[in-house]
Amino acid sequence: MTIPFGHALAFAAALFVLGLTCVLVRRQVIMILIGVEIMLNAASLAFVSSSAHWQQVDGQVFVILLMGVTAAEVAVA
Repeated sequence: MTIPFGHALAFAAALFVLGLTCVLVRRQVIMILIGVEIMLNAASLAFVSSSAHWQQVDGQVFVILLMGVTAAEVAVA
């Protein structure tokens, strides 16, 4: 079963907006980092759904690199 490409992008956009709202509204450092984490997850979802839609592995490889950035962010926090 596959998810339609438009639905995946709409969900990624909604996640990104929620993360951006968390970054802009909150003043605590931990909450700001959680908002950035949500935005990175939204970008990852967009990359994976795009790579599945166009049947290329470039987006999935980029997500692996993005997971490294996320791990470094968690190590800083």
